[in-house]
Amino acid sequence: MRFIHTSDLHLGKRLGEYPLYEEQKAMLDWLCNLCTEHSADGILIAGDIYDRSNPSAESVALFDTFLSRLAEQGTHAYIISGNHDAPERISYGGRLFAEQNIHVSAVFDGNVRRVDTSDAYGNLHIYLLPFVKPVQVREAYDTDMESYTDAVREVIERMEVNTDERNILVAHQFITGASHSESEIFMGGLDNVDAAVLADFDYTALGHLHRCQRAGGENIRYSGSPLAYSFGEYRDTKGVLLMEIREKGDTVIDFIPYKPISPLEELEGTYEELTKKDFYENRRRDSFLRILLTDTTEVPDAMAKLSVIYPKIVRLEYTRFREIVYEGLTDGDISAEKISPMDVFSAFFTRQNECDLNEEEAAYLEELIRGWEGNE
Repeated sequence: MRFIHTSDLHLGKRLGEYPLYEEQKAMLDWLCNLCTEHSADGILIAGDIYDRSNPSAESVALFDTFLSRLAEQGTHAYIISGNHDAPERISYGGRLFAEQNIHVSAVFDGNVRRVDTSDAYGNLHIYLLPFVKPVQVREAYDTDMESYTDAVREVIERMEVNTDERNILVAHQFITGASHSESEIFMGGLDNVDAAVLADFDYTALGHLHRCQRAGGENIRYSGSPLAYSFGEYRDTKGVLLMEIREKGDTVIDFIPYKPISPLEELEGTYEELTKKDFYENRRRDSFLRILLTDTTEVPDAMAKLSVIYPKIVRLEYTRFREIVYEGLTDGDISAEKISPMDVFSAFFTRQNECDLNEEEAAYLEELIRGWEGNE
């Protein structure tokens, strides 16, 4: 049997002030066409359907149209909720969907939904495990555990997987050792899951991380998001995985790239360089851009002026601010884990005002940052 594996659609996502409705609509159309083109028996969607727990009506309608088209063309869909999704938004109409071979598992209640199918090689079981936290597993089973690994292990052990037959797991977790981008928030390793707990499955279709990658085994895969959602991802080749499972032990996996309507790009140079006609006239100018200005002094109204040439500027930065923040740090220190929001703002404040934050200002800023982090 052949499946398209995707995840992290993040419908309703915006890049700065720019909505991505047209880009996401085109991406969903591509997914439908891909299922037909490759005669896929089903599509595995491993969570984060929406970008927010309370998605817009426009996003819900977009996903509804997508599901309707899958049903009309006879493509079975296997869908779970991710950490960005509100389960009730994903599970609405579940019984009606099931009649159209749209299988949805949005809420973990202690029982993991299993969909059974078969082909010439025998039975195939597809388990749909939505994003789970240890507290949910403790409440469902009235048992003690602290780590995400223990929680997922407990859930899988209770599934009583028949390893003599073929089994696929669709899940939305952070597997230890996998790499993430700046658009994904993690808890310093506390939410890691050891890949060893997934050993009973012939293929694990993962969501949660936006880069396509292996995660502890050849058949444990993140498809990554089909679109880039941060500038930490703009160099990544985006797409989906095409997985064909034959007899037990024989699984073939291929990557299919996707070319978006408007890609993310980064431009770096002085204001004068970026505004020269011979620089921009032959460039694609409908990309979403992060512009890094290397000027040593600020350019008045730089964003407004550059937007005349480049209409989709998401972010404009001066590289000298980075140099101030990074001053004195080793290469190993320069990472999101080492440079705090306080460091960044303090450097910016010093550069702008030619003096450091005083004690009262620093204390106020720290209080604001703590409040922001507490709401994440």
